[in-house]
Amino acid sequence: MSANGAREEELFDAGQFDEAAELMVASWLAGPHRRPDDIDATLRERVHAMQVRAYELERADASVKRVELDLSRVRCPTLLIRGALDFDDVARASERFLAELPHAREVVFEDCAHLPALEQPERFASVVLEFLAALR
Repeated sequence: MSANGAREEELFDAGQFDEAAELMVASWLAGPHRRPDDIDATLRERVHAMQVRAYELERADASVKRVELDLSRVRCPTLLIRGALDFDDVARASERFLAELPHAREVVFEDCAHLPALEQPERFASVVLEFLAALR
C-alpha cells in the first residue's frame, strides 16, 4: 500500500492526474486480490472521475495536513466498515481502531475491496441504518 501511495504522489506531483487516478481505482476497487477488469466498468469510471476531481481540488488547496489521531478521545459509538479484499494495511488499521476506540464495531464485506459504499451501496446503507437504529 505504501508503494502505491508513493507512486500516486509522484504522479500527482507531475500533474498526471488520470494516471494517478487509474492507479487508485485499481488499488481501491480491485485491491490486491482481484483484477481491475473484475470490477464493473461504470463503477471504475465513476471512481476515476471522483479521484481526478479530488486531485484538482487538492492541487488548488494544499492546506491538507497529516495529523496523528488520539482515538481514546473519541467517545461516540463508531462503525468501521471495510472490505475483506482490501490491503492488509487497512485490516491492521481497523484492528487499531477497534482496540483504541472505546465504542467501536466492525463490519467486513467479504466480497469488496476499499470502497464498499460504492461497490454495494444498498448493503452499506442497510448496515449503517441498522447501526444508527441501535443507538436509539
